[in-house]
Amino acid sequence: MTGRPKKVPKYGKHKASGQAVVCIEGRDRYLGVYGTSQSHEKYHRLISEHFGNGKTPKVFEVAARTRSSDLTIVELIAAYWEHAENYYVKNGKPTSEQTSLKLAFRPLNELYGTSLVSQFGPLALEVVRDKMIESGITRKRINQHVCRIRRMFKWGVSKELLPVAIYEALMTLEGLRKGRSNAKESTPIKPIEWLIVEKTLPFLPAQIQTMIRVQLLIGCRPEEITLIRSCDIFDRDQEVWVYIPESHKMEHHDRERKIFIGLRAQTLLKMWLNRDPEEYCFSPQESRK
Repeated sequence: MTGRPKKVPKYGKHKASGQAVVCIEGRDRYLGVYGTSQSHEKYHRLISEHFGNGKTPKVFEVAARTRSSDLTIVELIAAYWEHAENYYVKNGKPTSEQTSLKLAFRPLNELYGTSLVSQFGPLALEVVRDKMIESGITRKRINQHVCRIRRMFKWGVSKELLPVAIYEALMTLEGLRKGRSNAKESTPIKPIEWLIVEKTLPFLPAQIQTMIRVQLLIGCRPEEITLIRSCDIFDRDQEVWVYIPESHKMEHHDRERKIFIGLRAQTLLKMWLNRDPEEYCFSPQESRK
């Protein structure tokens, strides 16, 4: 899994001397008169050298070049996107949140990309939301996209790219409520009736049949049934087994996922566990045979 990026030392002010300062690995490095372009330039250079690859994170390129009053929306998006590309990653691959962020930022960039962040308020955010409504996005998804835009501004505050008042103002725009906007409502996804599943099972390969029956019995997510390995199943000498998936939907919240496997599911699984403990029990290639 790709780790989170290094924490970047902050540009600060040494009170006694009035100089700008940055602390790198426990050592204060003085940059010249606080607030001057020369001090920001030196800060930018030291950070670049510290990261070792000659490339400073976009957020600090922006900070060294502009003040919050000069920052544009497209510059904020660019800085946040560098963060998002490293943060929204799972097992070395981008998560779906990266795609969702792109969709959320598209109308924002189209309407206000060259506008100053300092001039972007709740009314402007509402205009962006109206464009999402016009494009046919569902109400719930629009509310999620607006939250993503706010999250970017909140991140900008944490990196001292903009004042907190801008983010707080954006928070005053209420979310769209059902029946009180022109936004399209999403169609609820209902579960398939068991009778249909039961009629379909005889036409499926044995492996797929087992996966469906076990999933029904243990109540796990589809991706969790595909990830079952012998090494992830514990207490096999007990009446109830415990399955701990190697990866699951809520792991970024530092939660452990335990799925309990009763006798009926154990009986179905046993013939598929006789393989290398770290191999997946269910193989797409085998299901095609």
